[in-house]
Amino acid sequence: DFREPEPGMYPGFVGGLMLICSVISVFDKLGREYIRPDRQGLIRVFIIIGTLMFWCLSIAFLGNIIVTFLASTIISRTMILKKSWVIPLVIASILTISSYLLFDLWFYLDLPRGIWW
Repeated sequence: DFREPEPGMYPGFVGGLMLICSVISVFDKLGREYIRPDRQGLIRVFIIIGTLMFWCLSIAFLGNIIVTFLASTIISRTMILKKSWVIPLVIASILTISSYLLFDLWFYLDLPRGIWW
């Protein structure tokens, strides 16, 4: 019932929407020729997967601030800005500070602080 939603309604709605979009995407690609990904694209995908795995495995040990800064620096350097380190560091700083302000100070969520705090 939409007038009295229960806790599983939003995840169910999002999952159903993702299923519909996936089916549309599959049928959209059926008649097209398969394009093989290049080596650089695969390397970028594996770097991002490795970075996200590092983030998941090390957030409890190193803390949210350090891990978010490192992961967002690596991802922004990998995806967009390959020539300079300045802009990825600025992007990582803005993301880290804004996520800290949003979740820790505004929403009062206890984010992992690591073993040093």
